[in-house]
Amino acid sequence: MKHSWKYIAAALVSAAIAGSAQASVITLSATANSALLEGKANNGRSDVLASEYGTEQNDSNSVWLSVLKFDLSSLAGMNVASATLNLTTFLNHSNSPYLHQVYSSSDDSWTEASITGLNMPATSTLTLLSATSIDGTLKTYSWNVLSGVTGQDGLSGNKMLTLLVKPDLSQAGTFYGPHFYERTALSNTPSLTLDVSPVPEPESWAMF
Repeated sequence: MKHSWKYIAAALVSAAIAGSAQASVITLSATANSALLEGKANNGRSDVLASEYGTEQNDSNSVWLSVLKFDLSSLAGMNVASATLNLTTFLNHSNSPYLHQVYSSSDDSWTEASITGLNMPATSTLTLLSATSIDGTLKTYSWNVLSGVTGQDGLSGNKMLTLLVKPDLSQAGTFYGPHFYERTALSNTPSLTLDVSPVPEPESWAMF
């Protein structure tokens, strides 16, 4: 039985080229977001997002954080090669660079209307994804959230993704942190940018 390897190789290359041609970039907008004062019963703020340390008057250890929710159901049947969270700053309490972390959460039950700094997703539900340095430059900052998108907190679960952004508290000692545009702003709204491609159909090869 003869094997026409050069024809098989050519077919494989053609299939790879066809697959890569179908790759695309998708942008998803947040379906909910809120800024929370950690440990406080105050209702969250949906008119601004923040990641701050020590900025509250009379509380040098205060922590403002942001939670965001994304619907991933449109990615069903897709391979996701990369995923980034994008937030744009419009104010910063410090010009110096500080790290800010993003976590995914297995708790998607919160709503903008009811979430507070007390009933927010518990620490036990959080998985650290990545960190990004933010300074006084007002621009869009990005975090790698691929493992959150593809993992149990995202596509491998209920296809809803909760992300939480907060300052890296190992840098405590001075007040710092930015404000970000939120999802109803006129521009620069929070987004997920994803490189995706369709899951390929199984191939069958005839050998001659």
